[in-house]
Amino acid sequence: MRIALFIIECFFWAVVGIVVLFVLAFVFAVGLAPVFAALSPFLAVFLMVVIARAVARARRRRGQLVLMYLEQALRLNLPLPQAIDAAARSERGAAAGRLFRLSQALSAGSSVGDAVARHVPEVPWRTASLLMVAERLGRLPRTVGRIVERRRRAIRDESTDPLSAVAYGMVVSLFLVLILVFVGVFILPRFQEIFMDFDMELPWPTIFTLTVLPDVTAVVGPLALLFAIGLLGWTMWTIRHGGGAGLAGSAGAGLTGLTDRLIWITPVWGGLVRDRGLAEVSRIAAEALDARCPLDEAFDRAATIETNAVLQNRLHRLAERVRSGATIGQAAAVAHLPRLYRDMLATLDTGGDPAGVLRFLASYYDSRLSRAAMLLRAAAVPAVVILLAGVVGWVVVSLFLPLVILIDSLTPYWSAV
Repeated sequence: MRIALFIIECFFWAVVGIVVLFVLAFVFAVGLAPVFAALSPFLAVFLMVVIARAVARARRRRGQLVLMYLEQALRLNLPLPQAIDAAARSERGAAAGRLFRLSQALSAGSSVGDAVARHVPEVPWRTASLLMVAERLGRLPRTVGRIVERRRRAIRDESTDPLSAVAYGMVVSLFLVLILVFVGVFILPRFQEIFMDFDMELPWPTIFTLTVLPDVTAVVGPLALLFAIGLLGWTMWTIRHGGGAGLAGSAGAGLTGLTDRLIWITPVWGGLVRDRGLAEVSRIAAEALDARCPLDEAFDRAATIETNAVLQNRLHRLAERVRSGATIGQAAAVAHLPRLYRDMLATLDTGGDPAGVLRFLASYYDSRLSRAAMLLRAAAVPAVVILLAGVVGWVVVSLFLPLVILIDSLTPYWSAV
């Protein structure tokens, strides 16, 4: 049932995106000169993506504002309902509404994690689950402070990128696909006919492009169409919901297990998810040990964090093996945790500080995640530029070489005349 609802929701937002695209394209086409009217769909897509990115960024900053007020109240040991209510009176708009409802929920006896999950949709469900576990362990102030600092760094890093960078890349890619289709259908076949009339042979780059382009177009064309429809659906869903819980947090919850398994085995993305999850669960397990929880219960509590379903299952398996009498090293090996992780846990079989080892693992995987994220952020734009420049350069060579050959072959004729 949830899978059906997920498909229906995706289809609905894709249809809404297509309708909005046609309306915006018509407005641009009417307002532009006729020679530029053909660019109206691309301008409309660009505008929709920019608006979606702006809305998502505004909602993330609103969630950060709520967490900052919560962290300040916890750090100063103030009564939470009254402190959050005072913060609500100092804000305006949607932020004031979120803070006011959060204050009411806390006054009614709701836990902090539950209240944030219900009344602050701008905060991801993963963060809310982390608050729930930290509150049960009595480590809420420290956890909220760490979350606020991490989100502050993420927002600062995001602000260094132009707002329209993603939209620009997407629109340029779609425009490039359209140009390739136009070249393959209208231009290169005319070159072929002209060279046949002059009994000349096309240059090999043009022949290669003529041979490959129809097959590439047959594959890339439908993929580009699906990508464009998905892009439109994503923009409309983001404008409506702002990228809070995500589709998986609503109708797509039934697909979480499947998508988590696919993500886990994906080479780069899976590594990032694995490092982030191991850092979070190691930190929570260490804090559970500081709260005098047994080792098996510490890993069980850490597994309740919303990370990845594969990692959660492996942590539960580790806790079960420890409860059944196995050593922590044996349990980690049976749970198929990463080699470094299980080797570090195996050192506890001969003594040592479990909380200290887990804090080291949390710091290690956190640093690995930071390095990988910085590398991807730095390499993404140059990689896309090089790829698109290579495609455009090859097409330009395929178009201009026949023109140069024709000019060279006709020069003696015009000189004689």
